[in-house]
Amino acid sequence: MLIRRDLVWILRFLAFCLAFLVYAPPAMPQSLPAHLAWGKLLVDNILPQDNRYGDGSSHYIRWAGIDGYTRYENNTQCNSLLTHLLRQAYGLDESDMLAWTEQRSPTAHRYHDLIEAEDGWTIIPRVSQIRAGDVLAIRYTSHPTSTGHIAIVQRAPIPRQGVPQADRGVTEYEVHVLDSTSTKHGNDDSRVTGSLTQKGVGTGVMRFYTDVQDRITGHAWSMISSEYHPQSERHAVVGRLDTQGLTARLP
Repeated sequence: MLIRRDLVWILRFLAFCLAFLVYAPPAMPQSLPAHLAWGKLLVDNILPQDNRYGDGSSHYIRWAGIDGYTRYENNTQCNSLLTHLLRQAYGLDESDMLAWTEQRSPTAHRYHDLIEAEDGWTIIPRVSQIRAGDVLAIRYTSHPTSTGHIAIVQRAPIPRQGVPQADRGVTEYEVHVLDSTSTKHGNDDSRVTGSLTQKGVGTGVMRFYTDVQDRITGHAWSMISSEYHPQSERHAVVGRLDTQGLTARLP
């Protein structure tokens, strides 16, 4: 037969269980978009000798522990880096890319136009709305060898204080990016080791300018002295991947 203190203990236990069932724990912070997560895994683990910028016609990324590979390797340009990250992160193959973009590995120009047309992407019109995983696509109009540049945004852009043009409604932003390039984004670029600069995949900071409506008016390659390019010369757009129908595969 139950005594009073046993009954009290049981009632308290049942009340605790009911409270636990009713209580909904707070949502965990949103994880990185899958394509950025795979990119960061690559940057954080690749050795300089295995990091190349688009050598030869065969571009590839290899992750240790994936498909039998034992080390991290990169041989991409900016556009093929994004293509390989999308394929790895969402299980896409060449036929999927061809059906979507009409190219097996779209050029930077093509990615720019897809974002601008919102074909598989949602355009992000204001820099303050940009977040981690958004893709920056720049279309060059008069470059002799390149159609543009592609980079993946690592975090929300940071507005800079004390910009001389601020009295004209201009805002300057630091935009932290992950990309594959042959030219560093300043001295804080992850590809810089002492006096040496590694070509290939890495992270760095670009500089963007906006008008009073927070829309891009131009950019520069780094935060240090580098040439300013207005939108009329090198047109930049930012897109957020439409993941509806895609299955993300995180590292």
